[in-house]
Amino acid sequence: MKPSSLCIFAVALVFTSMAYADSISIVLDSSTLSGAPGDVLTFSGIIANTAGDPVYLNSDTVSLPGFDSSNIDDSAFFGMTPLFLDANSTSGDLGLFSISLPGSFADGTYDGSFSIFGGPTPGSTDLLSIAIFNVQVASDMSPVPEPGMLTVLAAAAGMVVAGSRLWRRPAC
Repeated sequence: MKPSSLCIFAVALVFTSMAYADSISIVLDSSTLSGAPGDVLTFSGIIANTAGDPVYLNSDTVSLPGFDSSNIDDSAFFGMTPLFLDANSTSGDLGLFSISLPGSFADGTYDGSFSIFGGPTPGSTDLLSIAIFNVQVASDMSPVPEPGMLTVLAAAAGMVVAGSRLWRRPAC
């Protein structure tokens, strides 16, 4: 093979592998989730095929520096995600992956990425899209009462005050 033919082949190969990059988009419901050590945070979202051809969704990778791989569960991607998306279609809202916060993990914000690989065939391994996410760990996550609970507590306090005024006996 001539050197010029080899160069043309290499350039064509590079452009072919790039053809499927960004052919889908990942839209997370929330790109930042917070929790305390011991909690499990589940990231969910929609996968949209923005290409004019069907795209197979063959694998994924979750990268979260500082976390052991045993704390990352991407089985939801394989259990809930369709094998492929038709041209210009969406997956609907799916659970994609979960992060378990270890019991003695340091407080802070951790940045990660979720990548989906696939392409035009069931065996394709082209990078299709990347979503960036954040995990916020705070050991003192005091629960915030629901607004409805505050209403119930205020009503109960009002009833106690009203009841005590009704039951007062007049002084003799």
